[in-house]
Amino acid sequence: MKFSDIHPHSPTFGRIVGSLYFVIAIIGFFSIMYVPGEIIAEQASDTVKNLQEKGGLFQWGIAADILTFSIEIALTSMLFQIFKRQNETQTR
Repeated sequence: MKFSDIHPHSPTFGRIVGSLYFVIAIIGFFSIMYVPGEIIAEQASDTVKNLQEKGGLFQWGIAADILTFSIEIALTSMLFQIFKRQNETQTR
């Protein structure tokens, strides 16, 4: 079964949407809470030092943000497909 074969009103489609929200929560926690908590310090000089030492972590945080945004774009489209039959005039 291909993803394109799944009907927007099937339970499987809804589970995929819910799973993607869960993935956003996990990745979002990493990129919004963990990465800044490890890099940002009270003194600017300490923050620069942390950025130099933990450059890879900073790059992973940027990648996580990009992945989160990409998933959110896909979710917007998926939610549109779910709700567009509810009220045709309000979805346009």
